[in-house]
Amino acid sequence: MRETRKLATAALSFSGAVYLSHYLLPRGLWIATAGTLALISIALAFALRGEVRLRALLIGIAASLGLCVCSIHYEMYNAAAAELTGTERIISAELLDYPRVEETYSSLEMKLIGEELPHLKAYMYSYDFDLSALKPGDIIEINARLRSADMRRGEAYDRYNAEGVYLLATATSEPRLVRESPLSFMRLLRSFARAVESIAQTVFSERTGALMTALLTGNKSLLYDDERLYADMSRAGILHIVAVSGMHVAFLVGFIKSLVRRKRPAALLAIIAVWLFVPVAGSSPSVVRAAFMQSTVLAAPLLRRENDAITSLSAILALLLLINPDACASVSLQLSILAMLGILLVTPRVYAGLIGGKRSKKLLCASRPARAAGKALIGVCASFSATVGALIFSTPVAVLHFGYISIIGIAVNIVIFWLVSACFILGYAACLLGLLWLPLGELLGAPVSFLSGLIIYVVELAAKLPYSAVYTSGTVFGRWLILVYIIFGVCYVFRRKSGFRPTLPVCLSLCSLCALIVFTEIRLLMQPARVTVLDVGQGQSIIAVHGRETVLIDCGGKGETNAGELAAAKLLGEGRRSVDVLALTHLDDDHVNGVLRLISRVNVKTLLLPPRDDEHGEDWDIITRFARESGAEVDIIYDDARCTVGAMSLEIYAVLSGREPGLIYLWSDGDAQMLITGDASAAEERRFLKTHKLPEVELYVVGHHGSKHSSSEELLSALSAEKAVISSDYNTYGHPAPETLERLCCAGMEIYRTDESGNISFVFE
Repeated sequence: MRETRKLATAALSFSGAVYLSHYLLPRGLWIATAGTLALISIALAFALRGEVRLRALLIGIAASLGLCVCSIHYEMYNAAAAELTGTERIISAELLDYPRVEETYSSLEMKLIGEELPHLKAYMYSYDFDLSALKPGDIIEINARLRSADMRRGEAYDRYNAEGVYLLATATSEPRLVRESPLSFMRLLRSFARAVESIAQTVFSERTGALMTALLTGNKSLLYDDERLYADMSRAGILHIVAVSGMHVAFLVGFIKSLVRRKRPAALLAIIAVWLFVPVAGSSPSVVRAAFMQSTVLAAPLLRRENDAITSLSAILALLLLINPDACASVSLQLSILAMLGILLVTPRVYAGLIGGKRSKKLLCASRPARAAGKALIGVCASFSATVGALIFSTPVAVLHFGYISIIGIAVNIVIFWLVSACFILGYAACLLGLLWLPLGELLGAPVSFLSGLIIYVVELAAKLPYSAVYTSGTVFGRWLILVYIIFGVCYVFRRKSGFRPTLPVCLSLCSLCALIVFTEIRLLMQPARVTVLDVGQGQSIIAVHGRETVLIDCGGKGETNAGELAAAKLLGEGRRSVDVLALTHLDDDHVNGVLRLISRVNVKTLLLPPRDDEHGEDWDIITRFARESGAEVDIIYDDARCTVGAMSLEIYAVLSGREPGLIYLWSDGDAQMLITGDASAAEERRFLKTHKLPEVELYVVGHHGSKHSSSEELLSALSAEKAVISSDYNTYGHPAPETLERLCCAGMEIYRTDESGNISFVFE
């Protein structure tokens, strides 16, 4: 066993133990398991001989070390944060980045300092005090409420810990500046990144500014605001181009190598440039991994050593987990490592199968016109091979996390790869020139805007294709993806002696997908009346369908995932690409904050909503404008009305919910009926009953998420409903209230809750 592979064995064992401790092994067994593994490996060392003994020792000791590191790290960080949870105190902290200023709050990244508190990384949130004047490196004192970052909405949450953040703080006083930041090297780099973000909005066109900012710096906040573009990039499978990672680092290294022809100076300059780029790109796990990987590759010629890519990749993973074992939960790190593994193991074989050495030599030795076409063909094949390699191992993890797969993604990536490369290099050049002299930056920014505009154009075209992306969570498309891997696996095992040929598995996969799409379309036509109350966290979103017709009532929530994303995933997973009617009860955030994302994902034909009011006027304007721009008909309901969608109908009642106008909906399909009252209070329910007579309904969506101030005895008596469903989740309001649950029980209703059961569906035959 070579020296490098010995390192790979130890590194993979260490990393495997870290993942085992995070996902499977209870924390109380970490040290005991580490000791057991160490003893077993020592015992095997006496029983075995040669390379087998060495391998057993490496695996056992490295795994034992991994568990010990996890235990020590937990006591130093997680346990220390838990001790501070629920306390309010004056803290001293050093700022690590510029504050992020939103409409209703400011946030900043900081590290606690001083002798009294553990030196933990934390996120500070301020809802009442201005933090915008602070800078990276500033030392501040501030009174704050502290809580551990490993809990969110009452449930375990590991995303913050994966980023090295262990405390969340809420400011309860103005920050006091103890010492201004010195003109440090790191602050210069973060200032440069901030300057690039700012100048990008000037040198590039309004249409492409958000995309270019995300591409150059990894800051996707502006891209998130462009709901339609973000949704299209998601469906087209190219969101990875704005997650700064190995691709961007490779662009940078390739550019330096093209300028400096001598290998060793080019390698040295590239290593320096890569590590300068890391803090500019926000030091995300993916870009740090890419920097380590490129550095090991570049260092090989400098040190006159052979580079083993698998060993380098495994060693880098172990190093990152040694620094922060909780980083194993980072989806970006998992995807990045798996993508690189696929590129190392699969890409060369795919490329050799497409255009092996003899074929590529023939193309390059042809006449000049044929040589140019050959180079283009080689580039396309290389791009295709790299894309397939990157996707083959990372796709299952991406599907599990995001719940969808882009069918058109490989083709789109091949088409735009060269555009992305050009936009990245020329975009930085335009920003640098713009910082020196704005007109010069704008001059170069114009062609870059044109190129990035082409990317957007290709993405928009691809996203419009039916089934450009399929949602796999809880749908038959998830089983299809498993079938694809089985088909390719079987074909690879029983491959010919001449090598693996992908034609048969590709054809089988496409045929099975077409059959599945036909089956889905036929099943839609036969779909009986069904109501699904989605688990959107503390909020409400209800889907009613019959055949191909779809009605969606409200689309908002305070959950882990945007309510519009959840609703779109549910609809698209069933093959529904349009919503006939989107009906809103009122404009509170937990009922509408997913509307824009939903309209971006699916075709909404008609939007029903109450009149504009002062409290929600801005949100009302944004939603109605976005809906109209997307081609939806907007109906503002001032008085009682009726809407028919196929066999379904909506009786719409205009009411006053508090001081704001609201709507109550009575959904009907044959003998099945459902009442949705939104956030109407008990007093408003009583006023409503004085002027309206309600039929007996089969299903009642409990008002105001189960608030004790809604679902009055008078309303429940008038309904005589068989079933009641409560859409709620972790909250500080006490929803659903015990009083409400008792009233529902006394009314003889069978109670269903999304916080206990997730999505809840009712089928009406």
